[in-house]
Amino acid sequence: MRRARRNWRLLDELGRGVAPRWMLAATTVSVAGALSLSLYPFGLRMFTDGFVGDDRSAVVIGAVLMALLYVTGWVCGGLSANLVAGLTERAGMHLRCQIADLINSVPGIGHFERPEYLRHLELLQERVKLLSGYPRQAIALLGVLVRLVVVVVLLATVYPPLATLAFAGLIPYFVDRVADRPKHRLDATLREQRRLADDLFTVTTTPGYGPELRTYRAAEDLLRRQVRLATRIARATAVGAAASGLLRALGWMVFASLFLAGIALVIVRTAEGETSLGQLLMTVVLVRRAQVQFAQIGETTSQLGTISVTVRSLHWLEDYAKRSGVRAADAAGRLPGSLRSGIELRSVTFGFDPARPVLHEVDLRIPAGTTVAIVGENGAGKTTLVKLLAGLYAADEGTVLVDGVDLATVPAPAWHERISVAFQDFARYELTVGQNVGVGDLPRLDDEEAIRSALARVDGTGLVGTHPAGLHELLSGGTGLSGGQWQQLALARAMMRDAPMLLMLDEPTASLAPAVEQALFENYTESARRLAREHGTVTVLVSHRFATVRTADLIVVLREGRITETGGHAQLLARDGYYAELFRMHAAIHGRPLPPSTGALPDAAPAGHDGGN
Repeated sequence: MRRARRNWRLLDELGRGVAPRWMLAATTVSVAGALSLSLYPFGLRMFTDGFVGDDRSAVVIGAVLMALLYVTGWVCGGLSANLVAGLTERAGMHLRCQIADLINSVPGIGHFERPEYLRHLELLQERVKLLSGYPRQAIALLGVLVRLVVVVVLLATVYPPLATLAFAGLIPYFVDRVADRPKHRLDATLREQRRLADDLFTVTTTPGYGPELRTYRAAEDLLRRQVRLATRIARATAVGAAASGLLRALGWMVFASLFLAGIALVIVRTAEGETSLGQLLMTVVLVRRAQVQFAQIGETTSQLGTISVTVRSLHWLEDYAKRSGVRAADAAGRLPGSLRSGIELRSVTFGFDPARPVLHEVDLRIPAGTTVAIVGENGAGKTTLVKLLAGLYAADEGTVLVDGVDLATVPAPAWHERISVAFQDFARYELTVGQNVGVGDLPRLDDEEAIRSALARVDGTGLVGTHPAGLHELLSGGTGLSGGQWQQLALARAMMRDAPMLLMLDEPTASLAPAVEQALFENYTESARRLAREHGTVTVLVSHRFATVRTADLIVVLREGRITETGGHAQLLARDGYYAELFRMHAAIHGRPLPPSTGALPDAAPAGHDGGN
């Protein structure tokens, strides 16, 4: 009952809520068309009986009524189709906005890593067009029911027991419902295989994959895999369709037999003079129309059944967002104006799969004004730690404290307004050059002075001169930038905020040329010192380049999700542990001598660590 109420509420929202006038007009015209096309056989009856009985007035009235109802029905049908198309378009736009709002109303991005959430989201993305047709299917079903009511009434005027034939249509209806169940189960079973087939199609048809596919001669192998997968899906679908078709055919055979028996009964009554020829013709037409109506009921209810499954995913997302919203509303912690003591992680554990956490009992204290470098092999958990500090993930266990305030008690938007991040997998917005940078501080999206200042901090002012329109050059429709240039825009975006509490750069120079990298860090170092001095800003760097890492006040070594070493560059080299091993490998690869292992120890000290492992 609760599900039915929610489904009705969604239908009302997509219809009357989104476009009330369109919904009313489409429903009215559809019902008028259904009545007209269902009543015109009555005009045929009058015309036939008048002709047989030599009643000219009945002939004229029957002909006029038949023509008027038939024309009205077709006109209403065409008008209704246009109105419903407009309603469906508006419902689709509303649904897309609603789904986007539900996704973005959930704090953080952890939900994007959860299989159940992704399953419901992908189903909605696949069927958003189908779901936007909810009002159309409901109006169609209403029209079919109106036609059936008229058919039942007119059949009853011929011979009351004939009215019961209409209910024989329930047989194929219920058979169709039973036949649809295996189809839905098969769809769920094949969803992963279909997704893989779609991915293979994307890879083999997208220009960006072309160079590697041809260089490694992988195209033929991927095509063979795609064919095998498509064949497997087609066979399973064909078997399911055949079983479903046979079951449906059986239902329609029973239905057709009952209707043929009804027509035979009317023919017998006509031969005996108990039924007129006009009533016989009307019965034949009504029986034929009833057959079509029941076929439409089966098709419409099948669509509504699929929509109902999709609606459950929409309701699941609504409930998930509501639960997340309640938790966010409970967050009442307040952040200070600037960092004084620093950021601390206490026994923080996080993972997408509870059985395999990405971070294990991480303890770390970062004093205000400190620059921290995080190093480790790929998969050690560096980016996960960055996203955890950014409030994009919530710790499964433990706490993250900002000047003693538990980050879990702070509303996510309040924390996000106080940080700046350049992610390793940075976004490439199809906006102007200036807006790609200005997104980093939305109130100043079009502030050219602030944008140029941010670009200058990452030595990116040259980007403006490479395009005719400068900051106003639109980066879409074939306008290309190199990977390094896109990364400079991402770094400039992270520099837009003047006084962040936390500035994080995840592999900030991975795509940059050495000369650009050197200029970037010369400019950045000065900015970082100013932010640390004036606002206590903590800077977190994730990098594989030890020329960058060695300048940090504190180096944190991650290995398999655990902090194994912390300290300054010289201190970690003197300890001759995992960091020293990584550094020696890096020096050997790049042909650089190992520097002296002397240097002052940093003021920062990790909580729970004594400078060793």
